Amino acid sequence: MKTRSLLGWFWAVAAAGGLAAQTVSFVARRDYPAGTSPQSVAVADFNGDSKPDVAVVNRDSRNVSVLLGNGDGSLQPARHSVAGAGPRGVATADFNGDGRLDLAVLNYYVSHVSVLLGNGDGTFQAPSSFSLSVTPSSLLAGDFNGDTIPDLVVLSEGEWLRSIHEDHVERLMGAVSILRGVGDGSFTAPENYHAGWGAFSIAAGDFNRDGALDLAVTNWGYLQEEGSGIYDWIYFPGTTVSVLFGQGDGTFAPRLEYPAGVGPVSVAAGDVNGDGNLDLAVVRSPWDTPGGTSVLLGDGGGGFDPPRDVVGGASYVTLADVTGDGHLDLVQGGGTVVVVPGNGDGTFRAGSIFHAAGAAWAVAAADLNADGRADLAVAAGLSFVTILLNRGDGSMIETPVFANGSGTYSIVAADFDADGNPDVASANSGSNDVSLLMGRGDGSFQPLRNFPVVDGQVAILAADFNGDGRLDLAMAHWGQSISVLLGNGDGSFQAARNSLIAGHPKGIATGDFNRDGNLDLAVATWGFGPPGSVSVLLGNGDGTFRTTVSYVGGDYPRAVAAGDFNADGNVDLAVGGSSTLAIFLGRGDGTFQPGGTLTLPAAHGMAVADWNRDDRLDLAVAHPHQFGSISLLLGNGDGTFRAPVRLAAGSQTASVSAVDLNGDAKLDLVAANALSFNVSVFLGDGAGALLPAVHFGMGGYGGGLGATAAAADFNRDGKLDVAAANLSCACLSVLINNTP
Repeated sequence: MKTRSLLGWFWAVAAAGGLAAQTVSFVARRDYPAGTSPQSVAVADFNGDSKPDVAVVNRDSRNVSVLLGNGDGSLQPARHSVAGAGPRGVATADFNGDGRLDLAVLNYYVSHVSVLLGNGDGTFQAPSSFSLSVTPSSLLAGDFNGDTIPDLVVLSEGEWLRSIHEDHVERLMGAVSILRGVGDGSFTAPENYHAGWGAFSIAAGDFNRDGALDLAVTNWGYLQEEGSGIYDWIYFPGTTVSVLFGQGDGTFAPRLEYPAGVGPVSVAAGDVNGDGNLDLAVVRSPWDTPGGTSVLLGDGGGGFDPPRDVVGGASYVTLADVTGDGHLDLVQGGGTVVVVPGNGDGTFRAGSIFHAAGAAWAVAAADLNADGRADLAVAAGLSFVTILLNRGDGSMIETPVFANGSGTYSIVAADFDADGNPDVASANSGSNDVSLLMGRGDGSFQPLRNFPVVDGQVAILAADFNGDGRLDLAMAHWGQSISVLLGNGDGSFQAARNSLIAGHPKGIATGDFNRDGNLDLAVATWGFGPPGSVSVLLGNGDGTFRTTVSYVGGDYPRAVAAGDFNADGNVDLAVGGSSTLAIFLGRGDGTFQPGGTLTLPAAHGMAVADWNRDDRLDLAVAHPHQFGSISLLLGNGDGTFRAPVRLAAGSQTASVSAVDLNGDAKLDLVAANALSFNVSVFLGDGAGALLPAVHFGMGGYGGGLGATAAAADFNRDGKLDVAAANLSCACLSVLINNTP
């Protein structure tokens, strides 16, 4: 039998050249690229400019990213330093006494601590490694022996111990290791002390008020394998916090155990009831039951009252005065960030939820924009640091959201009732309808209207298909059909008219393919025989369409775009598949001929525009893999394209569009990212070059493959805003453009 490890579960300024003056900003959270799989975050001044900076350790890219602060809540691009194998935790202090902050990074895979000495300018020297005898899970820095030199304390999930009474059971006995600082950036060999089973998180403080730092450790428990199946594990829960009292010389007395509830996984220390004694906040995340938060009030003598339950569980906790009332609040990380305001007497009010660029693995609180309020830096999702700026009342600046249909794959912004205010229509595969949010012209919307359609809609567009001057809607449905809803001009629509398609539609585009003055449709489909095709439906001008004609091409296409790529006056098609981009050249009579194929990663959305202003149409293709990207292909004007330029976006980029967001008459690029639940903005220089992405958060939460964005001036201030939706959130986010 064996025991499983806990850790197995557990605006923008251009950098160079003529682009340096270009900026864009929105009323939204900011997400900053870091390394891969961020795990822990620290805030400190690493370059001595009195502005808080952010350091985050990244498990899979095996480095530490430092993002220097600008003092206004924004961060500079990350600088990466090699750390070690599987960085898990980070602590900062001046380990060599030169007046410059250094970094200590915990490396889970190789059981050592890397120390990176700071150069005082935000860069760091090559790491020095210090070995541990146990597999580490958490660390912190502090002066535990009173010599004014920072020491390191490392928590281990456990030493492998065989039970005397159960010969075939292995358990994880937690260990605390202290590495005493020498003062030159080096440390003594670790000295180990036992903690409880499955020790996972550690906090330091003077719990008995004797002047020496003590330690509190959460004991999560352990999992025991009872069979060969993947679910054949039994959870033996931990229920305590271990407290190890410091002796002032770098040693600790044997641990004492205090009840904390089932599955304690993270701990923070602070005075939550204002009596001058340190208390403990513990979040519980047991294997098989709902979690919660326990508060243990300290008596100042090293003892703690029985745990008080606070509603809301998570996987991480810290304490900070986020609301600005002088009382410590709980800041919890997990799937979201939750701020639970404290009343100052050890009790707490209901919490407020805020969102990051994915799961919130760790949170640090600091005043990042010098306004006297505690902001939050979050190690988030697959590769981001999210910054949540405090409004002053404990709430964070986030994107406004509006109720929408569920399972939104695609949206389109247009004025459907001719009142001059942009509206938003959404294709919702979850609620099997089209949602219409009618704009009020101030950035808000009227109550939702829903129009039923057949299920499985994956794409939507707006155009006038019957020539009556009113906007209609066309949708592609995964279930082998398309729907057209003719608009009445007042924000309502007639019943859907459905047309069958051979194959599974994934994308839709419109244009006048036969030059008869009527709009036609092109649909990218996955076929039953060939791996993919594009289906063409010629319009009759009354909202109906002729029999479908299909052209084989592309491998499992997901997206289609229309434009005159060879400048012959006829509309052509670009079809993006799982590994190719196929071009079909229009003959002007509604038929097409093959025009070439390019090898590209899987496509999930495309945009057509002239980014370099040479009167030749270019293509932008969104790639929806885990670490999303966009390919920009500048057109040659003959139906061919230059080699693609790859642009790094957010996590799982699902759609892309061309729009001028900063009003400089140069086209920019906007991408919607499903897993990081944000939009990436690439500012253009008008010559075909695009700045590195600036990432702004959507409201609500992320997940799923679908994410979509559309631009319009929703508050009629002359600046284009961005509406965005995600497959997993029944909401529409509106990012209001506040670019100066």
